[in-house]
Amino acid sequence: MPIFNVIENYLAQQLAPATAAVLTGKQGCGKSQIAKYVAEGFEGHVLHVVVHYGQQLLVVNCAGSPCFDSGEQTAIPDFWAWFLAKTVSGNAPWLILIDNAHLLRCATTFVSTFYQLAEAGERSLSLLLVGQPFTAERKEMRRLCPVWVDVPAGVVPAGDEAQEVQLALRPVISRAVNPLRRLNVLRRTLNNIEESNDAVIGKALHRLAPTRGRFLLLGMGYAVLAGVLGWMMPSNLSAHLPMPWQEKKVEVVQAPQPKITDRPSGERSGMQGLISTWGYDVAPEMAWCDRIEAANLRCQSSTGTLSDLTRQALPWMASLQVDSRNKMYAVVMRVGDNSLDLLVNQQLWVVNRKWFEHVWKGQYTLIVKTAPGGEQKITAKSTTEQIMWLDGSLSKVLNVPTIQATSWKPMLTEKVKLFQKQQNLPTDGIAGKTTLIRLFQALGESPRLQVGEQPEGTTS
Repeated sequence: MPIFNVIENYLAQQLAPATAAVLTGKQGCGKSQIAKYVAEGFEGHVLHVVVHYGQQLLVVNCAGSPCFDSGEQTAIPDFWAWFLAKTVSGNAPWLILIDNAHLLRCATTFVSTFYQLAEAGERSLSLLLVGQPFTAERKEMRRLCPVWVDVPAGVVPAGDEAQEVQLALRPVISRAVNPLRRLNVLRRTLNNIEESNDAVIGKALHRLAPTRGRFLLLGMGYAVLAGVLGWMMPSNLSAHLPMPWQEKKVEVVQAPQPKITDRPSGERSGMQGLISTWGYDVAPEMAWCDRIEAANLRCQSSTGTLSDLTRQALPWMASLQVDSRNKMYAVVMRVGDNSLDLLVNQQLWVVNRKWFEHVWKGQYTLIVKTAPGGEQKITAKSTTEQIMWLDGSLSKVLNVPTIQATSWKPMLTEKVKLFQKQQNLPTDGIAGKTTLIRLFQALGESPRLQVGEQPEGTTS
């Protein structure tokens, strides 16, 4: 029996659920062909991805499941959370085939996260890493991956390994509508590939690159078009230009409706409105911050700017100096470019933004909800209860299984990053104050400040 058949049969027998295997060898030894044979004989779904430049994972193909399309990409740190979000739990086994695995940074973290996910039992998973010999973290990788095969040179007949990668790269490159930009993308990619000494992706990219003749023809076409438009534009320019010393018109600031100040709105009335945004109906004389601590709610008072408070995305109570003697309290419910919605005496008013900025001096009070134990940040040093609560809440929002861990795990960091990415927050993997605010809002347990102008035709 040829040696490549021996390797193929060995890997097929060893790739049981919750098993990570490594297939390494020098360039051109045929390891990718062996991996292809193993994938074809696997009974279940097979997701074949390749490590792309910039630490991206590119989907080559997905056999047995419509969950992934050829050409999809994701960052390596986001892979497992991305995989969980696109698949459903079930009995059908999955084989994750990673080509060019020697380019993985923090490969041990990637494999450790795989084991955590496999041990959770939501999906039957096997992992096959294919690449050139590992130089970094080799000792730790050998410990994590007991199934390890070093392929000698020349055991597999030469094949066209670049064909499938070429098909996967085609939709990625075609997204650059401008062919000149496409050529630039290809050249930058080829430079990265040459540095990593990967001939398979390099060969596929060379096939997709436009020829020199087409490139020159496109360049000449763009030059002619630019010249024609350049000659036509001067005739359309106006001969009368504004004088640089012309006086600018001063925009008149419109005063709000006078009825907003008809009834006095004291601090207790303002706190009553702020607490009501959290779903609690209290009398003005009972609207104190210490009354809401039993519901894990905390008051925070300080000074800030309108843009800072808008980014916090929570309603807040503003102290407004309407004249030299009178002060009123209003709850900001919406912030737009030209107007704001204010809750005053349990009635909603639309006011001019410039008027609000004139009478508001930056003083505010807002309410935030805390995690179990009264914390506004959850880290690896937090209690087991807090970590389990964070994992369960993220799993509910992201619709992924819990890891059921009693301590902080790398998979929990990936969940935090995925949630932060969905919320357009910095993806640092830290469950801080802003991340927890957005998490409570996603769970429906916190109000959200509305941002933007009202649709035309609405009244308040």
